[in-house]
Amino acid sequence: MSARKNYRYVAAVVIVLIVIAAGYFYYQSTVPTASTTTTVAAKQFKMALLLPGPANDVSFNQGGYVAVKSVASALNSSSLNVQYVVNENVAVSDVERLERQYAQQGYNFIVAHGVEFQDQTIRVAKDFPNVFFTVSAGFGNSTDNVAYTEPGFYKDGYLVGLVAAHLTKTGKIGFVYALDIPSYKAWFQNTKLGVEAVNKSLTFTGVATGDFNDVTKAKEATQALISQGYDVIVNGGDGLGVGVISAAKDAGVWTTGAEWDQSALYPGKLYMSTVWNFTVAFEAMVHDVLTNGKFSMKVYPIDLNNGGCVPLLHIQLPADVQAQYDQALADLKSGKIHIVTAAEVSGS
Repeated sequence: MSARKNYRYVAAVVIVLIVIAAGYFYYQSTVPTASTTTTVAAKQFKMALLLPGPANDVSFNQGGYVAVKSVASALNSSSLNVQYVVNENVAVSDVERLERQYAQQGYNFIVAHGVEFQDQTIRVAKDFPNVFFTVSAGFGNSTDNVAYTEPGFYKDGYLVGLVAAHLTKTGKIGFVYALDIPSYKAWFQNTKLGVEAVNKSLTFTGVATGDFNDVTKAKEATQALISQGYDVIVNGGDGLGVGVISAAKDAGVWTTGAEWDQSALYPGKLYMSTVWNFTVAFEAMVHDVLTNGKFSMKVYPIDLNNGGCVPLLHIQLPADVQAQYDQALADLKSGKIHIVTAAEVSGS
């Protein structure tokens, strides 16, 4: 559980932001419906969230929805009133129009929840210097009023690979993901490092489907790997993850949950979930905007130390493997194990 933090804002009101425990964000019973937008009555601070997929995808998009909802709830519990609007299944071609619309309507904080929205967001942000934007999993240079949420999933890829190496019987582990972008390349490299920490002779292969939300493509890619003898498939998350899990379940092979606790989708052989708590980053960003009128950093971390990246084991490991896992987790947190970052992969 993440520690509670109190943030004080002195402007005309004193705002106390409560960092709710990571478990609340990912295990709360309320799940959004697939409605187009969600709006809460507002006066002073307005947030807009653009999602590339549905807000109830049990993965990346739902994580963004829950984070914005949680930040708004914390602000509304203080003397500041907040409005937020959520747009689901936003096409890349529609991002710029929506962002300009919200900026013109006086929205203060716009979340573009996906790296595929980055170029459009930077372009809009240049025209609205007093509006703050964030791109989830973004990278590289941009304007002062655009910050990125670090894609922390690559930080526990090492653990995913370590356990996978102990589970495989065929010696072949696959990874099905969306695109060859820095964050996924880093995830692949760190998962491979975890695999090799157990056995360097194992095969670890990645397959990019080319789409974040195409369940059918992900299922077909997973089935192809399974037909070649791969008996552990690492789920690359986003909307496509449901396809990975479905194919793994049909074949009875091991797989993982990504960006959310997805164990309920495949009890027994979904051995681990890597949960992202976007609230850690979004809350810090809003705190900086309200307190200082600017972002304090370009990239806001989501990692193992701040409760943003939460590895969840769903199976009982043998004592010696559990000890190796626990030591690796401690070494990742301390920095003793060096992991490849998205910035290193991109050269930024």
